[in-house]
Amino acid sequence: MTSPGGISLSSLSAADEADILAAFSSPLFASMFQGFRHNELVLLSRAVSLITFDPEEWVIKSGERGRWFGWILGGSVMVSYKRQPPKTLYPPCIFGEMAYFSQDGKRTADVMASPVPPPSLPADTPRSDAAESPGSAWSLPGTADSGGGAIVAVLRYRDLAALCTAAPELAL
Repeated sequence: MTSPGGISLSSLSAADEADILAAFSSPLFASMFQGFRHNELVLLSRAVSLITFDPEEWVIKSGERGRWFGWILGGSVMVSYKRQPPKTLYPPCIFGEMAYFSQDGKRTADVMASPVPPPSLPADTPRSDAAESPGSAWSLPGTADSGGGAIVAVLRYRDLAALCTAAPELAL
């Protein structure tokens, strides 16, 4: 499936929806979705699409229309804004939301999937500790990749509209 911006999106299987729900319900995302009821997280996990970006693949180019925003579920992205040094974002960071919700809707930063994988934590690190470690390698189950890149859950305009129709109490 392709979005209006030409981005390739995958249709979600029931297993993908369950994994996204598990990610959104995890301690890693707890502060982001604080106050959401379980049924609201279920609806949100059904409304998103998954995009897998290869290492060094452009995710967003400055000046594009902001028709979607996303949560990093695996890997990492590098954000370049004007003349500032690039910043690396890891799960559970959200990006693209400023243009999505702004009046002019224009992207102001370039975002690229990272060319290297995020640093790893010891395998026995509890997920609650991993959530507090910047750059931790926690990712959506089944998405671990040793070569960099990023897995992003994307919410598009039309998906948000459908979500608000299905659950009017979520409307902004």
